[in-house]
Amino acid sequence: QAASEWLKIKKRKVRHSTLRGYRGHVKEHLKPHFGKILVTHINLEAVEGFIEKCEENSVSVATTRKILTTLGAILTYACRKKYIDHNPVRYVEKPNKEIDQEEEERVEVYTPDQIRRLINATGWTKRQIEIEGEKQVVWSEMGPVAGLKYKTLMMMAVGTGMRQGELLGSKWEDIDWNNAQIQVRRTFNHGRFYPPKTRSS
Repeated sequence: QAASEWLKIKKRKVRHSTLRGYRGHVKEHLKPHFGKILVTHINLEAVEGFIEKCEENSVSVATTRKILTTLGAILTYACRKKYIDHNPVRYVEKPNKEIDQEEEERVEVYTPDQIRRLINATGWTKRQIEIEGEKQVVWSEMGPVAGLKYKTLMMMAVGTGMRQGELLGSKWEDIDWNNAQIQVRRTFNHGRFYPPKTRSS
């Protein structure tokens, strides 16, 4: 109930993608674990038990920390509403980011040959057809316009390192043809355009 009330307030204050993340935390993690517990019974021990459960379920440290931030915000709201007198998340020892560092360092970078193969393979579609009762996979090349569009998108991704939302949010006026530069002025997520989160980002 406290989480539902908090989400209603956040709906008016945050962007759609952020709200979607909060809802995911509540639905996938917090509600299954705390859903049948009175908010007054969520203490330090209960939050530490939740962290252990995340570890058992192989939830990454980064994701666990984000979920704890959401839980902390919900319990801060519960404090304001006088449902509870303190927020136990403030006192919990959050998982260490460095545990995930080794995983983050295993970034696979494509070689020039792999990049060429990726771009050459872009512009093909796969579909299943039935021949004499047997299903077979058939690859067919898109038309020249569609194929070029997707190849250009893939080349932009490889050449700039832009995120998916930034690539899809790009417009012609963002490109400085004379200086071979592109500016990120918006992102496109969940069917909507958004400005970058901050000036620096």
